[in-house]
Amino acid sequence: MIYFSEINIFILAAFIVAIAGLIRGFTGFGNMIVMSPGLSLIFGPVVAIPMIYIIELPIVSFFLLKFFKKIQWKEILLLVITSLLFAPVGLILLKNLNAEIINKWIGITVVLVSLILFFNFKINIKGKYFPQFFFGSLSGLIGGSTGLGGPPIVSYFLISNFTADQIRSNITGTFFIRVTISIIFTIILGMMSLKIFLEAIVLIPIYLLFSLIGDFLYKYSNDNLYKKIALVIFLFFGLIILFK
Repeated sequence: MIYFSEINIFILAAFIVAIAGLIRGFTGFGNMIVMSPGLSLIFGPVVAIPMIYIIELPIVSFFLLKFFKKIQWKEILLLVITSLLFAPVGLILLKNLNAEIINKWIGITVVLVSLILFFNFKINIKGKYFPQFFFGSLSGLIGGSTGLGGPPIVSYFLISNFTADQIRSNITGTFFIRVTISIIFTIILGMMSLKIFLEAIVLIPIYLLFSLIGDFLYKYSNDNLYKKIALVIFLFFGLIILFK
């Protein structure tokens, strides 16, 4: 395989995916914050982002079945629609922008979200169409170009009054649709190849295992602990990405 021709590259990629899986299983998000910059440093963002979508699809499908009855579909519908509409624009930017610019964009996005959470900014936005449109379109634009469409979606739920269970369930429903459609977009735009697909397949068992471990650990948390961990994850990786 072209990318894993050296064992140290595989070990590094596996470590990144394992950490991402652990965070994803516990919080329901945060995986892209680890995988997008981590794998982009190894393979470059044009290769890494299609690879991440393939890695994510099996586990998000698993959690979709687990959380299906808890998902508030009316709350996520507009988020999903606007995210999908803007995702192709983001993918076009990915193909044409400098990799360093994309990585800086990732860092700025994550730090901004961290600051929102740090100041405990909350508004009653449940059922409000404009905020759903805003965060959804931002998710599609940033997600397509960086693989980090999660932070805007997560922001929408974390600055509102959703519980930890509702956040995990709604994010899972949103991400399943986004990931599935994003894979289709990468194929249409010629960004997906057999080699990328095979490299992703090799990493899926590691990601799945650590996601299940994270899901097990979530059982011992509560709403306050959950949101504190989310803040730490966002801020830590945002600073690393921005100032690396």
